[in-house]
Amino acid sequence: MSPRRSDFGVSCSGYSGHQSTTPARAGRQAAEDRAAAETRAIRAEHHGACGAPRA
Repeated sequence: MSPRRSDFGVSCSGYSGHQSTTPARAGRQAAEDRAAAETRAIRAEHHGACGAPRA
């Protein structure tokens, strides 16, 4: 049995608004995942160091 929107006290417009933004949220999450993977790769390449080396 799937929960209904009324079980959570959500308005029809709120539920519809949330449903209509699902593709945009998925796209933003994919971009965030790519950026995180790139950051991890760069940090691994530099052995976890970031910033300028100390003189």
